Amino acid sequence: YVSNYEKTKNNGYISSMTNNHDMPRMTHYADKETIRLAFATIFTLPGVPFLYYGDEIGMRYQGGLVSKEGGFSRTGSRTPMQWNNGKNLGFSDADECYLPVDTNADAPTVENQKDDPDSIYKVVKDVIALRHSNKDLGNDGDFKVVYAEKDKYPFIYQRGEFIVVVNPSGDDVTVPFDFEVKETIYQIGKTQVEDKAVTAFASSFAIFKV
Repeated sequence: YVSNYEKTKNNGYISSMTNNHDMPRMTHYADKETIRLAFATIFTLPGVPFLYYGDEIGMRYQGGLVSKEGGFSRTGSRTPMQWNNGKNLGFSDADECYLPVDTNADAPTVENQKDDPDSIYKVVKDVIALRHSNKDLGNDGDFKVVYAEKDKYPFIYQRGEFIVVVNPSGDDVTVPFDFEVKETIYQIGKTQVEDKAVTAFASSFAIFKV
């Protein structure tokens, strides 16, 4: 994903964006599990996160389209939102849309993802809900890096009373962890805290209340 995260001179934050209309969609270069972890991270950072339409359901980049309005290769990231399995995937009843929708039989739609507990959509919805209901996870909540080593995982950061652990790698990793966990409020994959250490199993994410 595109990370535009930085702390500005006035102590405000600029957060991250999932994508935009000038880039191939996330699914063009990342698998479903990576995207789920990226979203969970983006929506637990301070600042203002930006979600590009369709990324929340894993819409695919449509390559090889005829350029419209100078879009050239970027045109494939500007196709209609995919809502359901109806005509034009629920976007329009027109016989032909300005740009085509995904014609694959397994084209992602809101309808076929909203009740899937393992979908990208479910992660986006759940983590945004946590962000809205916990001020510490919001735009202006405190942010502190707890563990970040070059070319190593996990990445661990603190948002007020919450500790966030993310390990997008394919390896299980264990690092020191000097916090008493009161509750695990969200988890993707598996993490384990014991003996002053946290083990983040491959492709995992967790939010701990401490």
